Amino acid sequence: MRLGRRQPTLVERILVRCPNHAGDVVMSTPGLAALRAAYPEAEIVAQLPGPLIPLLEGGHLVDELW
Repeated sequence: MRLGRRQPTLVERILVRCPNHAGDVVMSTPGLAALRAAYPEAEIVAQLPGPLIPLLEGGHLVDELW
């Protein structure tokens, strides 16, 4: 059996539960970027504490913030 990168399947919406601390949210942005690159057509929704929403607002990594 050969292990390798699997082709992404059709995914319409992804919910990401972000960390609870500002530094951890910032450090998670490369992961969000990789998720966006792997699923460019999917709607990505990030759930995080209200005070941390400005850290991801206005960017291209997520489509909606909860």
